[in-house]
Amino acid sequence: EHAGDHGTATRATRAMAGTHPPALEGRPEVNLETPNLKWLHVDPPVLIVDDFISDAECDEILRLTTAQPPADAGRIIQLESRSYAD
Repeated sequence: EHAGDHGTATRATRAMAGTHPPALEGRPEVNLETPNLKWLHVDPPVLIVDDFISDAECDEILRLTTAQPPADAGRIIQLESRSYAD
């Protein structure tokens, strides 16, 4: 929901409240105590974790995903860009 008005903001706050927030009901369990966890959107719930992996780990993932896969690799998912938060 977009918190453009007080009523919407209040509903969003309630949906994200507590250790078992209603917005996550019926979804995979999320440890809301995870450091750097932020809610981006309530419905559908979108959460991010800043600094989830280090720059070195990110570089290694990018290196692995841009290398030519072996012929017997099966299904391949290729990353084409990198996202930075300011």
